[in-house]
Amino acid sequence: MNKARLPQDFDEWRYCIETLCKTPLTESFVAQRLQELGQLDNKLDKRFVELYGEEHRAQVMTWYRKVQEDGAFADE
Repeated sequence: MNKARLPQDFDEWRYCIETLCKTPLTESFVAQRLQELGQLDNKLDKRFVELYGEEHRAQVMTWYRKVQEDGAFADE
């Protein structure tokens, strides 16, 4: 498990993605990440679980779905 502090809620997670990582949560990016994280046989997904754990993967997918459901995307 990675020793870095993981985001504990949606606002912390969004800040990490958009501000610290400088990755806008565009509609296409969110859809791509949901697809990747949902594929348990995907190399990137396996690595994510190795680093952060299955519980965090599931939580991150929930946060991506929240962005999608709320239509709270960054501009493309």
